[in-house]
Amino acid sequence: MKTCFIISPIGQDGSDIRKNADDLFDLIIQPALEIFDFKVIRADKLLTVSAINDDIINYVQNAELCIIDLTDHNPNVFYECGRRHETARPYIHIKRKGEQIPFDISGIRTIDYDLSDGRKIRESIDSLRKFITELENTGYSSQSSTFSLNTLATTLTRIERKLDNLSTNGAPSVAPKESKTEAGSPYRVYWDALDSGDYQKATNALKRFMNINYDSSLHLDLCCNLTDAFEPSAVAVARQILDTKFETLKMSIVAIALDSLTRFYGDAMAIDEQYDALKAYIEKALQASQNDVDKGSIYNVYANLEYTKKNYLKALDYQKKAVEFYPNSSVLHYNLARIYDILGKQKEVIETIDNYVYVVSNQGEAIKNEDIRYLNYAKSKYEEAKMMDQAAKVDALIAAKQAAK
Repeated sequence: MKTCFIISPIGQDGSDIRKNADDLFDLIIQPALEIFDFKVIRADKLLTVSAINDDIINYVQNAELCIIDLTDHNPNVFYECGRRHETARPYIHIKRKGEQIPFDISGIRTIDYDLSDGRKIRESIDSLRKFITELENTGYSSQSSTFSLNTLATTLTRIERKLDNLSTNGAPSVAPKESKTEAGSPYRVYWDALDSGDYQKATNALKRFMNINYDSSLHLDLCCNLTDAFEPSAVAVARQILDTKFETLKMSIVAIALDSLTRFYGDAMAIDEQYDALKAYIEKALQASQNDVDKGSIYNVYANLEYTKKNYLKALDYQKKAVEFYPNSSVLHYNLARIYDILGKQKEVIETIDNYVYVVSNQGEAIKNEDIRYLNYAKSKYEEAKMMDQAAKVDALIAAKQAAK
């Protein structure tokens, strides 16, 4: 029998948090999974009395499936969520309807559940079953250094930063606040500081966390949030990790980090000074990559670097390689079309947009995570070419995205 481990806020007996957790477990999760031959486990329902934390981590890392309730932004949930992400094994994000997700995982497909009445509960069960059916069709096993099955596309979207936004992201207009070290869990302080915009405090918390946690890939991933926020001190931390821990890092995280650094130096107008160093990192990452997804992601970063340098022909070559390694990524096709566009190759633009639309059309529920700008760009290119039937097809995809929100 397969195991599904539930990661959720639990709270004290009698609390609103416990009531929501119990209702979710009893009324939605258990009924949804009963047709899939799962043993469903939640931490407070474990019968063992010793080494409970070890038991939890064992389930987080080894269960065939984890369902993660992001409701209320519970720090323990986010910690276990991060541990699960690192395993590259399947998981499903859920949250109470109306809740917001405060950071990067907002890009990962998340199921809203609603306990307000019987009909909404039935709809929530059906949504969860549909998601699990997708996993049943693809299998639950992980493969070394690959992404989790149900978040491959959305994680790659995070890696594939838009080439056209390099000139729009600027440095913050207000200098970061001076911070002192705070007591308490550095992991929680990090997220609280990041959410409030105190990036220097978040960097300090990350450094503390690195002293008590030995997962270098997680450190680098957390650092990327700060680099994206244009925090200079985080850039130094990211480079230190790349220089000293490279052999231990997951190449999927390295691709994210190199993309963040490329955009940082591009926005800081320091790309010329850092070009050779970034190129060396990218070449090293390509040599270390073990699968097509990672190679495609890193070639995309290479294209981004050359695009920032206005070396558009080199960017084109690398972007074509990125698409070759991962042809099912809509964003990679979009990036390729934009490079063809800037080179004035309109025939190739349309051919690439055709491929982009084909991939998006086969995304199913993932359409809600598609960037509306990409769809509008495809529509505008079809309209310029007087291809109104194709433009209408993109209109339908835009409508599907809006309906999926």
